[in-house]
Amino acid sequence: MDMDAKKVTPPPYPSYVTFLNFIKGLRQTGVPSRIDKSVLGNLSGSAQASLLPALKWLGLIDSNGIPSEKLEELVTADESKYSDVLKTVLEAHYSFLTDGTITLAKATGSQVEQKFREYGITGSTVIKCVAFFITAAKAANIELGPHVKAPKATTSPAKRKAKKVASFAPDAGEVEEEEDDEPDGIPDQMPGFVKISVPLHGMEDGAVFL
Repeated sequence: MDMDAKKVTPPPYPSYVTFLNFIKGLRQTGVPSRIDKSVLGNLSGSAQASLLPALKWLGLIDSNGIPSEKLEELVTADESKYSDVLKTVLEAHYSFLTDGTITLAKATGSQVEQKFREYGITGSTVIKCVAFFITAAKAANIELGPHVKAPKATTSPAKRKAKKVASFAPDAGEVEEEEDDEPDGIPDQMPGFVKISVPLHGMEDGAVFL
């Protein structure tokens, strides 16, 4: 499918285990006439929200949830044929698998990541999409280079500082980011705490905050 058309929705980003369990479930129950949320009742809301678009993107159901022949093939394929059918599905919808713009057997993780960014996605969605693709590609016996790995999530310095402050704050939801410098002396009060003075011989009184 054309890359521009694919920009309407992101590539699949559920966990591959969720996808595989869905296929295995249909092997036991049979493929219904329509795939909708009522068929996915055993999945969480977030899993349903990511799986249905993934099935559409891969051409396994249409915009109305009607199953395609490829979905039937995946469900009915035995272990020896499943990889072959899955490979045809992936090659039909991840255009970079067949357009010659990248050689996955020699590619780096950043090269693969860039291919997914060309779909117009950013942030954590890229990580999820690449993770799904890598696992699915391995299941389809598509050769991937040793450097092809899903990008790791990064935490901004501001978020790391906020997390550090929240670790001892009484209400993390109301804490603002603070400077790392140590305060001078004992504060008069701390939000959410009761101050109890502690007399110290020959020294300035201490305090305990409860």
